[in-house]
Amino acid sequence: MKSIEYYMSYIDTTEVFQYIQELIEMAETRYKKSMKVPTISYDLKGKVAGKAFNKRNHIQLNPVLFAHNYDDFWNNTIPHEIAHLVSYNIYGNDGFGHGPLWKGVMYNCYGIEPKRCHDYDTNVNKPKGSLYIYKCSCKEHKITKVRHNRYYNAETNKITLRCNKCKTILEFTGETN
Repeated sequence: MKSIEYYMSYIDTTEVFQYIQELIEMAETRYKKSMKVPTISYDLKGKVAGKAFNKRNHIQLNPVLFAHNYDDFWNNTIPHEIAHLVSYNIYGNDGFGHGPLWKGVMYNCYGIEPKRCHDYDTNVNKPKGSLYIYKCSCKEHKITKVRHNRYYNAETNKITLRCNKCKTILEFTGETN
């Protein structure tokens, strides 16, 4: 797996900050309200592309997904997260989430079709290596090596995790893929 530094080498953080300033200025002009430029971090991991923290006026971006989906991050993800902050700044708690007020900011302020979720290939973020196959009473579960080593009990051949659907304890099949 490549390091975060590797992915960050594809991202011009100064350019991102300038773009966010532009998005904030557009919102200030549209809503006639002064707003602070948010702080930005690039330490989000997993399947989530970005997160907005309204009360902290901060956005967190996933550098791996950013590097793999560069144009779409500029055109959708960054404005999506800034729209959360703008919506909260303008409407308070009523502007929280992906409701009509946030959608209005996306469409009316930025001219972007509001989408709640991205459709990026998140397999780029999956750990390399074997997955451990577990079963419960309703389906098969694939567990990463880290989770397997953390929760597996060799004496009982079970893991101390339960299925969210049937609530039974997962049992190791002895197989990996």
